[in-house]
Amino acid sequence: MKNSERIILQILCVFSFIGFLASCSGGGGGSSNDLSAYASSTWTTYGGDLANTRFSSLAQIDKTNVKNLQVAWTFNTQPSAAASNLGYMQGNPIVYDNKMFITDPGLTNEFTQNVFALNAKTGDLIWRKAIPLSARGTMLGYFLHLAANRGVAIGNGRVYVSTVDASTWALDINTGDPITSFGTNGKVSVGDVSQGHFISAAPIYVPASKVPSGGIASGKDIILTGIAGSEHEMRGFFKAFDATTGQQLWTFNTVPGPTDFGGNTWPTLTGNFANPYLRGGAAVWMNPSYDADTGIIYMGTGNPNPDLDGTHREGDNLFASSVLALNIKDGTRAWHYQMVHHDLWDYDAAGPPVLFDIVKNGSTTKAVGMAGKTGWFYILDRLTGIPVFPCPESPVPNSDFINSDGKREVVSPTQPKCSSDNFVPQGGRNIWVNNERKYIFPIFTPPGSGKSGTEGPNYITTAISTFFDFLNIPSPFGTTFSQLPSDTKLIEPSAQGGADWAATSYSPLLNLAFIGASVMPMKFTAAASAAPIGNASIFKVQLGGYWTFPNELVPQESGSLSAMDVRTGKIEWQVNTSYPNYTGSCVTASNILFIGETENDPNNAGSTISYFSAFDATNGTRLNRVRIPSATSAPCTTYSIDGKQYVAVATGASVIAKGSGSSYTVFTLSGN
Repeated sequence: MKNSERIILQILCVFSFIGFLASCSGGGGGSSNDLSAYASSTWTTYGGDLANTRFSSLAQIDKTNVKNLQVAWTFNTQPSAAASNLGYMQGNPIVYDNKMFITDPGLTNEFTQNVFALNAKTGDLIWRKAIPLSARGTMLGYFLHLAANRGVAIGNGRVYVSTVDASTWALDINTGDPITSFGTNGKVSVGDVSQGHFISAAPIYVPASKVPSGGIASGKDIILTGIAGSEHEMRGFFKAFDATTGQQLWTFNTVPGPTDFGGNTWPTLTGNFANPYLRGGAAVWMNPSYDADTGIIYMGTGNPNPDLDGTHREGDNLFASSVLALNIKDGTRAWHYQMVHHDLWDYDAAGPPVLFDIVKNGSTTKAVGMAGKTGWFYILDRLTGIPVFPCPESPVPNSDFINSDGKREVVSPTQPKCSSDNFVPQGGRNIWVNNERKYIFPIFTPPGSGKSGTEGPNYITTAISTFFDFLNIPSPFGTTFSQLPSDTKLIEPSAQGGADWAATSYSPLLNLAFIGASVMPMKFTAAASAAPIGNASIFKVQLGGYWTFPNELVPQESGSLSAMDVRTGKIEWQVNTSYPNYTGSCVTASNILFIGETENDPNNAGSTISYFSAFDATNGTRLNRVRIPSATSAPCTTYSIDGKQYVAVATGASVIAKGSGSSYTVFTLSGN
């Protein structure tokens, strides 16, 4: 997967804790005439509301005074000397009862991930809890993905957090102590880390009042979480737990078995590659959205495994690279929409889906939107999964790749190509690099055919080293770009998008979805493999090839911030940024859009400068930006205390700036 990863002004939600969960959590996704369902003085779930709109009805910070935005306080989760060993800072602050709940991914030389409760007005520490991890979980998380933790859920007097070793914990909201009646001493095992399972997304809490009757989950407060790790030869799944006891209520396998619906989209094989569905991927990288009116959960799924070599997984490979809708009461499939058939590019649905209503010509369509790595914002009827703007099946090129056992790549003959605007280039163009013309193949061109012998244990270290090289981090193996086989194809969008895990926001006042994306052509190569890797190595990763960012193209990499009118499928405005955009946004009732930005430092080659920026959501005009010490690849939160509005974002270790840090930075108006 994947992210990624949506006017009553300044109303204080003054409820008891249980009462707040039934109201302030909100369904979101409503019309512009009812903003009470959206975030206001609090921010109680990852997306601000269960619809993931990241919209707040606050309006104190507006176009007239946003120029006075300044840092109110900063909280460092680690000492500066230790921050260089930190995973990615991608957490989203949760705010309730004047407290802020945050996480960090922990240090690579420690077996913990951390949860903090702060005074949301001052930044003072209330409590800190170090969550213990298994050593294997730490290794998998950090060395394959440089672990991230994207935040917590709150409800029922508890803080819920999922960890890189595939566990979910329940902590006392006042002390941080584990709730011993939840699971085993406060912990439930969601997956098996020895099988390549891990979790980076924030869990989602749904109160019993929002769960329909008639199912195993009815009448219960629920925690929802999925498993990440499509590249680890695992079968993805999504689970619901009783939020009080930790009892597992249901599981949905995102790769169907042979007798399940969709099982015929995977082949029946014997020998080394038998039962490919058990290694099929389709992980759920980011948190879902939820519509209490329909009782349906909406999620994006990861790519099939292996990523680039589909020779032993012939077929469409459901439910990979899809938007998947499940009934919350029992975990059954409501519908699915596959964005990419037989995915060969890692074009998974990596971000969180957003719910909204489209009112047009007197008719209302309940919709779900998913920003794709492909460069399309897929807008689907959330009752049926049918695209609101047609995405007709269109012919795509064939592949000449043949695996080492003679198995030929059988591509899907067609792929959905949407009639709505694409928000990044989709190839089929020439660029000039060092006075040399380079052709970028169009989207859905199959990867190039790699040289034999590049897969297997030696390839694993090559792939990981390449990833470290891209991040400008010393590799434990020493392999560099120049040592990779050269047969390849330059294609866009890249495996990072388009839109990756960056969370899309949505304004019900403007009917605009705000999409952060990256423009970075990538070399794709499929590589032959003689057999699955299995469990022999802790570095259990199977890509079926490799992709690289050509060094000579780095100066041409960029990002974008696009505003799409969900009523028309057209881009209303677009801002190009000088650096790839992995940063989510949040938007307010005063039509202010907040997002982090990074750009190259003109005075220091190879270094970057980062800002927290405010845009006019109606037209894309940058109204202000405040310098921050490190980049951000996390979305923002806004809230108010004592009549004063704040905006918070995680800054620090980031895939964007390749730097270090471990801060949460909070902004407000000067002199207010």
